[in-house]
Amino acid sequence: MKKLTQTEMEKIFRGAQILAGGGGGDISWAREMITCPLKEGKEIIIKNADEIAEDSLIAIIGIVGGGIDEEENRVKSLLESVSGDVREQFEKPVNRAIQELSLFLGREPDGFIPTEIGAGNMAVTLMAASLTGKFVVNGDCCGRANPLISISTTRIPGMPITPMVITNPLGDTVIIKEVFDDTQAEHIARQMAVASGGDCCCIRCPHTMADYKKGMVFDSFSRCRRLGEVIINAEEKGFDAVESILAVEEKSQILFRGKVISWEKERKGGFITGWLNLLGDREYAGHTYSIWFKNEFLAGYMDETRHYKCPDIIAVINEKTCMGLSNRSEEELLTDPITVIGIPSVDIWKTTKGLEIFSFDTLGFNGVFKKPVMGL
Repeated sequence: MKKLTQTEMEKIFRGAQILAGGGGGDISWAREMITCPLKEGKEIIIKNADEIAEDSLIAIIGIVGGGIDEEENRVKSLLESVSGDVREQFEKPVNRAIQELSLFLGREPDGFIPTEIGAGNMAVTLMAASLTGKFVVNGDCCGRANPLISISTTRIPGMPITPMVITNPLGDTVIIKEVFDDTQAEHIARQMAVASGGDCCCIRCPHTMADYKKGMVFDSFSRCRRLGEVIINAEEKGFDAVESILAVEEKSQILFRGKVISWEKERKGGFITGWLNLLGDREYAGHTYSIWFKNEFLAGYMDETRHYKCPDIIAVINEKTCMGLSNRSEEELLTDPITVIGIPSVDIWKTTKGLEIFSFDTLGFNGVFKKPVMGL
């Protein structure tokens, strides 16, 4: 069991930024969500799975969404009138989601677990704990960030995703008692995200700790903290951050080095999709690398040939700032040197059942590779 401090939180967020593979929520609003509760003296406790009673009720909580276009954004003016700062924007729907699930179940969850590794969605879980006085499980349900809530390790042992509660800053609340399957639940949540201006809060999959031990990734906060610590240490002491990442993440490898030459994005349907294109330098001079993303970086193409793909993690590192970058980052990518690192996924996704749930082929990628535009 560990009580978190601001320093420890920063280490976790920095590591999560890398392991999220381009998604999982922005580190800037992750910091904002957690700074106030800590300053107010609220305790945030993380417990290892073996420290939690088997009959404890655990629920996944996180933010679902991504991008929408102007045509879809029918509630922009309403959101501007009801949403305050980042903390307020997420605190209200998170609190309401927990309350509604508790009322439906007739009991409160004893603790929460992140839907995925990612600075933003891990912060949402920690916020939920600070609001309720509950704990957070040292784990997650993916081992990286992913674009769909149906991509969840809870599906491996067949844990039902319902009951599920979806909320937003407007006060809209949806309770799903039953659903055909997790894919249908994802579709409903995504439509709610679009109707909510791009993002919504979702609490789901309430089960005992005994059940979660069969369908979770263990020690995710510890992993993120360990990685974040070596990154911050490299940053402060002038070490090579990329080499530090390679040293702490077993079997990780450099995929490419270069600079961004173009970035094609589309925000629609609760996703940000497109291509990040790089021109190589150093040992990769004369080569190109293009990364296809759907909220997260999901496939890398070396000179137009597919080179690396999910469920393995593609981490894009800004060598100057030592920061892991996402498809929401822009300005800092356009001039600084970039290293792309490949990190193997957790073992559960390499199984036959795991690959049926999470692989490049199951993501509905129907696009044709587009040759990068040379130069900006």
